Amino acid sequence: MYIYRQSEILKKYTVFEGISPDILAEAARRGSAVHRAIAARLLDLYCPPLPEEWQGYLVSFDLFRPMIKKVIAVEKTFVDEKLGISGTVDFLGEIDGIRGISVIDWKTPAQSYPIWSAQMAVYRLLSKADNCGTLRLDSEGGMPKMDWFDGDIQALPAFISALNAHRFFIGGK
Repeated sequence: MYIYRQSEILKKYTVFEGISPDILAEAARRGSAVHRAIAARLLDLYCPPLPEEWQGYLVSFDLFRPMIKKVIAVEKTFVDEKLGISGTVDFLGEIDGIRGISVIDWKTPAQSYPIWSAQMAVYRLLSKADNCGTLRLDSEGGMPKMDWFDGDIQALPAFISALNAHRFFIGGK
């Protein structure tokens, strides 16, 4: 069975109407660079400095970092061969004040997107985490915003429906 990346299934449901391709490309570069920098910090590895205009995201992450009690995985890909899906989680570990294991995805957009609940439901399933959420980092270096998605009981069934529709209409590779 072909293994689909969760992002491969969800990308067609992500709406960026009215946003220029140049802005989207820059946001993708920014997000990738910030993810690499955070991963390097969590793994105690060297990471070249980010451009000045992106430094605020790391300052914002540094405000959250003391809440991390234990790192289990960073940028780890999980696979469910029965469902035929995979996903790479940004962080899996223990967070101060949160019971159990949490999977967290770092985000650089200022606003939350509805698609994130399905993404996080998949990550939770794949990683077998107890909790799932996104940490929206502040571009100015302020306190990041945590959005937990544990209570969204429709997110995973919606993703599975999208996966099945994709297989039916597009076909398994």
